Order: sequence, then structure tokens, then C-alpha cells
Amino acid sequence: VPDNVRVVDFVSLNELLPSCSAVVHQGGFGQVQTALAHGVPQVVLPNGQWDTVPRARQVEEFGVGLSVADPDRVTPEELRAKLVRVLDEPSFAERAAAVRAEMLATPTPSDIVPVLEKLTHEHRGTPR
Repeated sequence: VPDNVRVVDFVSLNELLPSCSAVVHQGGFGQVQTALAHGVPQVVLPNGQWDTVPRARQVEEFGVGLSVADPDRVTPEELRAKLVRVLDEPSFAERAAAVRAEMLATPTPSDIVPVLEKLTHEHRGTPR
């Protein structure tokens, strides 16, 4: 293990991602969403679970990262090339930051519930 790498049993992505320029992961929902919430570009190696392959494609379609087509056959050189591209091309970081901003602008439940309660009260008993 290189001197600048520390091996740990567990670390919360929410604690780690603010210090990351990019993240490489297996494409789980929590990993993708947490990276988006922090505006961090991603390289996804789908782990074979039914939902990780389409999610990896979505990461590419949204422009927030790249994915590996066949993680069982990926070479270190291919993975490195994808990571370097995500780090070197500003569009990935820019798009990840834009998605983060969009997520932060989304109303919270405490913003929405009063509106829903008001609408329910106003239209209670109103025929469809």
C-alpha cells in the first residue's frame, strides 16, 4: 500500500467525499446518491446486482461520471484511464456540481407538508 493510502475497515461516504475529487464504486444506490449530493464525479464498476448496470448507465447519461462495461474484465489501465478522464475533463465536475445544486434546491418534506395539508383542507370533500 502506498504511503499516501490508509486502509480502514469503514468510513462514512458523507465524511469522506467532501475531500475527494472523484470516487470509484460499485454502483449501489447509496453510493451514487451520496456522490451526487456532494457533487463528486464518479467511475462506476457495476457489481452485477440487477440495478447497478442501469444506474451506471445513468451516471454516464447525466454526465456525472463514467462506467465500466464489463467489470469482470476491466484492466487496471482501463480503470485508470476512466478515472483520469473524469478528473481531467471539467465537464464531469461541472455537471456533478450542477446536479448537487439541483438536489439542494429541492424542497424538503418540511417545506412540502404544509402545502399538502393546506390543499387537502381546501379540497376535502370536493368531487373529482
